[in-house]
Amino acid sequence: MLWNENLNKSETSLTVLLIATRNYISYAKNLLISLEKYLAWDTMVQVVVFTDDVTSFKHFEPKNKLVLDLIQIESFGWPDATLLRFHIFEEHWKIVKGRRVLYLDADTRVVNRIDELKFMSMEWACGVALVRHPGYFNRGLRIGLTNSLIGHSWETNRSSCAFVPFLKRRNYVCGGVWMGENQKIKLLVSSLRNRIQEDLDQNIIAKHHDESHLNKWASCNRYTQLSPKWAFAADYSWLNKVSPLIEVIHKPKDFIRNP
Repeated sequence: MLWNENLNKSETSLTVLLIATRNYISYAKNLLISLEKYLAWDTMVQVVVFTDDVTSFKHFEPKNKLVLDLIQIESFGWPDATLLRFHIFEEHWKIVKGRRVLYLDADTRVVNRIDELKFMSMEWACGVALVRHPGYFNRGLRIGLTNSLIGHSWETNRSSCAFVPFLKRRNYVCGGVWMGENQKIKLLVSSLRNRIQEDLDQNIIAKHHDESHLNKWASCNRYTQLSPKWAFAADYSWLNKVSPLIEVIHKPKDFIRNP
């Protein structure tokens, strides 16, 4: 672990969390470069990278206000690398110093300026903001007043802690980008970690892993809903009027999650 002795909570407005193991390390490096370019911050930004190969990042020298912390974790394969993220975050939460927290999948990148003043002044219901899934935004058949969408990837296994009853299936959110106030996100992380572990204890894995559990949480709690400009996908034609801030990188068909 690389820890910055001079970094303290009072001077850190934002912590960015990301997990980079195996073939995702190269994506994470490009994400870090995009953070350097587009985060318009006057105060320090802590970037915590959880990785199975700390040496891959040791020669990365952050510019501007970025401060990089590296946490060595196991070389998780698929789907553990995504399913166990909340276990990892809860175990290491004491290192998270930002007043606000932004989680980004390793295979995302910032593509437009994100201003500190605007970001830090955003008001989020109950201190949490989730992003409408770009794959389902403004698509599908709406059923009556339930606002449910046909074709979404809700968990339908009633034995899973991620199961969402039909009438609760409203706006499906993505698991690749989420954010909020430090202590509110800590509570979210703990809740999802417990639900995922309860499933694992019963040999159950939700359909879309951590994202399924996040949508279960969203179906039962208040939060602020953000547009897909925070998780833009360039090859979705129905997003052609959306001006992106963060883009999801669609990996090549021959990408191997477990090399």
